[in-house]
Amino acid sequence: MIEIIFPASRTGEKGSMTDRTIYLSRLMGLFLLMLFAAELAQGPALLETAAQLLNAPALLLVTGMLTVVAGLAIVLGHNVWRGGATPVIVTILGWLMLLKGFALLVVPASRWVVMLEASHYMVLYPVTVAIALVLGGYLTFSGFSAGRSR
Repeated sequence: MIEIIFPASRTGEKGSMTDRTIYLSRLMGLFLLMLFAAELAQGPALLETAAQLLNAPALLLVTGMLTVVAGLAIVLGHNVWRGGATPVIVTILGWLMLLKGFALLVVPASRWVVMLEASHYMVLYPVTVAIALVLGGYLTFSGFSAGRSR
């Protein structure tokens, strides 16, 4: 496992987050909170959009490319597996984005339909929305509260 540790802004402090961790936790946290709000406001429309995406393999590939780029940016710039929950969560989310993007590139659209049905995605949909709220709230709070202590 490769570990990239960037020096903290406050040198000599154990457990302080790097500027990169603070930035990414704010970015990802706010994105997840906005995604949660969109799911609440337009859940059925977003589900329909996702279903239609499976009928458009070219758009699925473009989505995969964008997700791979975002995941790679996080993994290459923030592959931190210690230093508290926030840096590790940011790293895990980056790896999940990278893996999802790669899967979107290599798995045919027809297989996605089968996998989503087998995973009971529609039944678990409220759980994924709740996870977005919890992770988004935690990362946002952690990122902005760390910035105030500097």
